[in-house]
Amino acid sequence: MRDKTKKFISSFIMLLFLCSIFNFSMNDTRKNEFIQITTQENKPKTSQFWDLTGSPILIDENNPSKNWSYYASHYDWCSGSGNWTDPYVIENVTIDGQASGNCIEIRNSDVYFIIQNCSFYNSGPNPINTGISLYYVDNGIIINTTNNNNFAGIYLIYSNNNTISGNIASDNSDTGILLYKGNNNRFSGNNVNNNNYGIRIGSSHMNTLSGNDVSNNAEDGIYLYVSNNNTLSGNTASNNNLDGILLFSSNNNNLSGNFMNFCGITLSGSLMEMASHSIDDTNLVNNKPVYYHVNEIGLKSSNFTNAGQIILINCNNLILSELDGSCIYLYYCFNNTLSGNTVYNSTYGISLYNSDNNTLLGNTASNNAVGIYLIYSDNNTLSGNTANNNNGSGIFLLYSNHNALSGNTLNNNPNGIELESNSNNNKIFLNHFLNHEINAEDNGTNNAWDNGTIGNYWDDYEGVDANDDGIGDTPYIISGTAGSQDNFPIYDHIAPVITIIFPLLDEVFGLGAPDYNISIDELYLDAIWYTLDGGITNYTITSLSGTLNQTAWDDLSEGSVTIRFYASDVLGRIGYQEVTIVKRIPQSNPPGIPGYDLLFLLGIVSVVVIIITKIRFGSNRYDSINKSTNQSL
Repeated sequence: MRDKTKKFISSFIMLLFLCSIFNFSMNDTRKNEFIQITTQENKPKTSQFWDLTGSPILIDENNPSKNWSYYASHYDWCSGSGNWTDPYVIENVTIDGQASGNCIEIRNSDVYFIIQNCSFYNSGPNPINTGISLYYVDNGIIINTTNNNNFAGIYLIYSNNNTISGNIASDNSDTGILLYKGNNNRFSGNNVNNNNYGIRIGSSHMNTLSGNDVSNNAEDGIYLYVSNNNTLSGNTASNNNLDGILLFSSNNNNLSGNFMNFCGITLSGSLMEMASHSIDDTNLVNNKPVYYHVNEIGLKSSNFTNAGQIILINCNNLILSELDGSCIYLYYCFNNTLSGNTVYNSTYGISLYNSDNNTLLGNTASNNAVGIYLIYSDNNTLSGNTANNNNGSGIFLLYSNHNALSGNTLNNNPNGIELESNSNNNKIFLNHFLNHEINAEDNGTNNAWDNGTIGNYWDDYEGVDANDDGIGDTPYIISGTAGSQDNFPIYDHIAPVITIIFPLLDEVFGLGAPDYNISIDELYLDAIWYTLDGGITNYTITSLSGTLNQTAWDDLSEGSVTIRFYASDVLGRIGYQEVTIVKRIPQSNPPGIPGYDLLFLLGIVSVVVIIITKIRFGSNRYDSINKSTNQSL
C-alpha cells in the first residue's frame, strides 16, 4: 500500500511539474484549425494532341450520329459519359477553321462536358463563324482555350449555367465573348483583348463576370444591353476606345471593384447600384468623358478612384457619392444628391447646367478653373462643400436663382463666391472665406448674404464685436454691382474649447482600452484627434464618444497615461485638453507561481495526500489492532 501511495504522489508531482513548464490551465481550450485544401487545376487526361484542321466538330444531341455518346465512342479526342462525376471531355484539340465556319459547335445539349486546352482560330469573318459556338447548351465548362481570328471567339446563345474560365479570346473581328439570351453563366479570368467588343451580353440575366481582362478593344470592353441583375466585379477594362463598361437599358446590375482607364462607364436608361470602382484616368486632355444617360436611377458609389470625367444627362433621383475623379457634370438633371465626392484638375470641378433641385453635400473641388459652377440652375442646395486652390472662383453662379449656399469653405481661390448677372434671390450664409483676392462678388439682384441672424466668416473683416456675441457690430460689404452686404458677419477668434467628460482624472483601467466622451464648443469644427504618446502618433476620430485604439493601448506600459484630445476649426486654430489616467494590468499569477490553476492543483494534491495519509494511518491502526488481538488470542 505504501508503494502505491508513493507512486500516486509521484504522479501528481510530475503532473504539477509539467503544468509549471507549460503553464497549464484548467480552462484551456484548443480550437480546431482549418486546413485549406487546394484542388488541382483541370489537367489533360492524356498527353496526346490532335490537329483537326479541315474537320470542324459539330455535336448535336438531337442527332444520334452526332451526339456526345457517338463522338466519345468513335474518337480518341473525346471521352467520358456526360454525368457530373464523369463529364464528356474534349481536350488538346487544335482546329484551323480555314475561314469556312465554326471550329466547334455544340447544339441542344444539357449533359455535363468540358472543353479544355484547345485552340480554335481562323473560322472566318462572317457572323456565323466562331471559334466555339454553344446553341441551346447547358452545364458546359470551357477552360484554357485560345480563340483568335474569328468573327467571335466564344458565342453562347440560349445557353444557361455554363462556365467560361481562363480562356483567351483576342483579335476577333467582332466580339471576344458573346452571350445572347443566356442566364446564370459565369465568365471569369478570361483575357479578351484587341477585338471590336470585348464581352458583349444581350437579353441575358443573372450572369457573373469576374476577374476578366477586357482591354484594348476597338469599341467597348464590356457591353450589356437589355440585361438585368448581372454582377460585374474585379474586371479590368482599360484602353477601350469608347467605354470600359457600357450598360444600355440594363437594370439592377451590380458593379464592384472594376478597373478602367481612358474611358469609364456609360449608362443609357439603366438602373444599377455601383460600388468600389476604380477608373484610372491619367491623360484628361485626350480622354473621352464618362457618360451616364440615365433616368430615374439610384446610383451609389464609393472608392471610385481617379474616375476621370463623369457626365450625367437627364438623370433624376440619383445618389452619386464618394467618387474621386476629375469632374462631375450634370445636364438637365433634377433631384439628385452628390455627396462626399472629390474633383480636381478640370475646367469645372462640379458643374450643373439646367439642373434644378439638386443637393451638393460635403464635396471637395480643388485645382480646377472653377470649383463649383451653376448655370441656368435653380433651387439647388450647396452645403458643407470645400472649394480650394482653384484658378478662378470657388463657387460661381450664372443665371441661377433661389439657390442656398451654407456651411461651405472657400479657401485660396482668386474669388471665393461669385454671383454673375441674372443670378438672383440666392441665400448665402455660414460660409467661410479664407485667403482670397476677393472673398465674394455679387452682380445679381436680391441675394441675401445672411439668414437674418447670422452671416458668414470673412478673414478680412475689420469690424469689432464689442458685446462679444460672436457677430460683428458692422456689416461686411460685398464687392460687385449689387451693393450687397453681410449684416451679421461672424466674429470668431477663439480656438475650439474641449471638455473631457470621461475618462476621469487618475481613473484606473486594465487590459481593455478606455471609452471616452468629450464635448467641443466650436461652431466651425474641422477635425478631432487624440494622442497617447505626447504627439508621436495621432488618432483621428469623427465622434465625440467611442473607445480608444486598442492596439495603441496594448503597446503602453503600466502606469500613468496622458490622453490629449485636439480639435481644429476651419480657420486652422487648434485647441486641446488632456487627462491623466492609470493603466494597471491585473495580476493573474501570484509571484513565483505559474498560474492560479497551478495553485488549484496544489490544493488538490494536498487534499489527496491528506486523504491517503488518513487512510493509510487508519489502515495501519486497524492492522495493529488486529495484530494485538491475534497475539492475545
